Amino acid sequence: MLVKTHMLKDINMLHNQVVNYKFLFLLLVGCILCNAVNAEDYKDPKVAIIVNKKSSLDTLTMKQLKKIFRADLKYWKADNKRIILLLRSSGTPEKAIALKRIFEMSERDLKKHWTAKIFEQKLVKAPKAIKHSRSAKVLVSKIPSSISLVVVKNNEELAELNKTVKVLTIEGSSVSSKNYILTKSLF
Repeated sequence: MLVKTHMLKDINMLHNQVVNYKFLFLLLVGCILCNAVNAEDYKDPKVAIIVNKKSSLDTLTMKQLKKIFRADLKYWKADNKRIILLLRSSGTPEKAIALKRIFEMSERDLKKHWTAKIFEQKLVKAPKAIKHSRSAKVLVSKIPSSISLVVVKNNEELAELNKTVKVLTIEGSSVSSKNYILTKSLF
């Protein structure tokens, strides 16, 4: 009888371990699937350059875009208002695209760039880093002279974005076109 009791305890313990391993396995599979979905969203991101709806600007060349984002151009030519640059935070797809395609430098080099601009008194402080794309959209919709960039995953999001802010064309190409420079895959 004693052996039978010990065997039942061992069987229960093994059963609990198997249940725990099944749970861990399912949790791991769920995490992998969630990461796969997120990775798929940004496999070939479409990064829209956005300005306030009231802006007279419709298009920029890459040269103009680089000057604006590097703070070499500080005022809008149309109305001579100060450009408010709202950058996305580190680790976002927008920031990765901006570093590679617009700034053409690493995160570390960008920090050095801002430090040099401040030291040379060409800037008072580095541009504001925006953590969430929703915040960037809201701020651009409220601040007339602002510019930022946000990821657009599909045409429905692009249409929704156009309701609150203006999406600029770059080099004459819209975000949804195949040759749009800020959609080229980085991964």
